[in-house]
Amino acid sequence: MAFSVFTRNIRKNLGLTQQELANRLGVNRSAVRQFEADIIHMPSNRVLSAFCDLLSLDPLTVMTYILFDSNDYSTMHNWKEQVGGNISYRYCAYLVLNGWNFDSGVQLYRINEGAIRRITAKVSKKRESDKKIMINSIESYISGTYITTAQMIEIFGSTLGYILCSQDIKYKGYHLVFNSKINLEVQLFNKYKTIVTEKLNYDYQFVLFDPEKGKIQDSFSIKNYKRK
Repeated sequence: MAFSVFTRNIRKNLGLTQQELANRLGVNRSAVRQFEADIIHMPSNRVLSAFCDLLSLDPLTVMTYILFDSNDYSTMHNWKEQVGGNISYRYCAYLVLNGWNFDSGVQLYRINEGAIRRITAKVSKKRESDKKIMINSIESYISGTYITTAQMIEIFGSTLGYILCSQDIKYKGYHLVFNSKINLEVQLFNKYKTIVTEKLNYDYQFVLFDPEKGKIQDSFSIKNYKRK
């Protein structure tokens, strides 16, 4: 699990012993040993806050690096250009900070013979751990400065195929994340509202997320959405 790697990397980058890191975090040495041995998979709120103070970073950025790993502590303060700036990574960190389970990070999935797709993560709600949700970003599907309606529908069909055709696990939904700081993605998010009209028996959500504030600006689910 990434928390063990994260703790070990931070300690070594700062040149600290386990006891010294424990002192900085306000825990005992055995706790740090358990972090690094992957016995404790996620930090408590108090430990997360201590890491934030130690690194002078916000909880969303620290959790992003815990979930998706970084081998170089020095890049963390430039998170926008590094791992921490990935919109779907930060959205996953937001979900975990709000009580979701992080089941796995970046994976390649075979959705049918000869077709393999990259998914940022799979998550689940605390009380519904059997209902897995795929997370990915719209940025992984677009290039350039313009997308036609036909291309938008193709993206939607492709992502829906992950849910319907995945051979290894039964998924209950898909969250497609849009960056509220990028005009093209905001425009696409708003346009999807006008072309998606059919309801599904899956939790397919379009999420407009602010990666700097760590907040959902807007969202809608096909399962519940009715075109106005």
